[in-house]
Amino acid sequence: MGATVTCTSGVLEGFTNIVKAYKSTRPIVLPIQHYNPNLASELEVFLHEKVIQTHSSNQDTRLRNYQHKLEELQSTLDIKSKEAVQYREAYEQTKNLHASQQSVEASLRQQLQQVQREYASLRSELQLQENFEQSEIVQELEDLNRLIDDISRSISAYLTDTHVRSTFQKEPAEVTALDARNLIDLLKLLDYQEGECSLVSSEKGEGLDIESFLDFTIRDMLCTLLVSAIFRPFHPGIDSEQSDALLRAYEDIQKRESQTRSGKWRSSTFKSIYKGDNPDQVANWINRLLTLFIRQRLNPLITGVFGTIHGSMDRQHFNRMHELVKKAWDWNAKLKGEVVVLGDFRQTMHAPHSKFDPNTMKDFEARPNRQPAYVLGTVGLGLVSLRAVAGGQPPEETLVCKAAVITDTLYA
Repeated sequence: MGATVTCTSGVLEGFTNIVKAYKSTRPIVLPIQHYNPNLASELEVFLHEKVIQTHSSNQDTRLRNYQHKLEELQSTLDIKSKEAVQYREAYEQTKNLHASQQSVEASLRQQLQQVQREYASLRSELQLQENFEQSEIVQELEDLNRLIDDISRSISAYLTDTHVRSTFQKEPAEVTALDARNLIDLLKLLDYQEGECSLVSSEKGEGLDIESFLDFTIRDMLCTLLVSAIFRPFHPGIDSEQSDALLRAYEDIQKRESQTRSGKWRSSTFKSIYKGDNPDQVANWINRLLTLFIRQRLNPLITGVFGTIHGSMDRQHFNRMHELVKKAWDWNAKLKGEVVVLGDFRQTMHAPHSKFDPNTMKDFEARPNRQPAYVLGTVGLGLVSLRAVAGGQPPEETLVCKAAVITDTLYA
């Protein structure tokens, strides 16, 4: 690496000598002289790699940061997903609980309505029980039977006193039903057979005294009139077909409903089906009924016994019978239109020749030494009460009053 000095002129000799003095000195190589010609490219490569390394390091750092954040977000997402599932489950539980509460609420509302209906029904029952007592109804039956007794005694006494002597030319105590002027017609009217025990005579041919015959026969006729025209129909003021239809419907209701409900149906229907219960209409209806009764029953009875007579009925007798039917009408309206909880009340009587039953009837002319065998006629109405029990069962029947009957012991 040394330099060669060549002298070219004397002017430069001094300079040359100075330079030669450094000839033996080893050259000093500056760091720059170590320059690598490939340094630039190597430097570029180095810098590029450095940039790449730095960029890669930054990417790794950022990637790690992103990964960490992703993990945090994933963890948060997992937590939120679990919370969402919990919220969903809580929502479903709340929804089911709400539906269950609605169902319970609806059930409770129905139970409340049922309790309210039962409470109203109970209040209605208590009010009705306060307004009506069975003893009151029994007393009204006894009053009705007493009026039947008074009317029949009055008519029979009047006919006996007025027509027996003139018709039979005998004292009343000597005349029996067998002395009747038209005996065959009389037996036919009363549906009796000749020779059998009846209100006309015993099986042995012993005739009943005329006044007792008239008394007992008229009582039986009046009882039959009241039962058939007033008590047995659903309402006495409507035609028989409509009445029968309502009775069938009511019988079905009594098997399905309680006494309170069936009684209320009967009461409401009775009061609404016929609205003609004003005094004039009722009076006209009773007049028509009695006119028909006198023409078809009483007059044939009188002519069967006395033959053709004039003025056989006194006006007061008609008025008393009108009073009787009106009393029965009002009592029937009370029993069917107002009485509910106490039950239904049915009047009883027994047809001639039916077997005597001491559990349902009592002998009007009882004989201590003889047991009755069969009925000759009814002289006083009986009464039974019926209470609906629902469940497809017929109403429970309870005897309230026995019917009073004339029996074959009459001739003992």
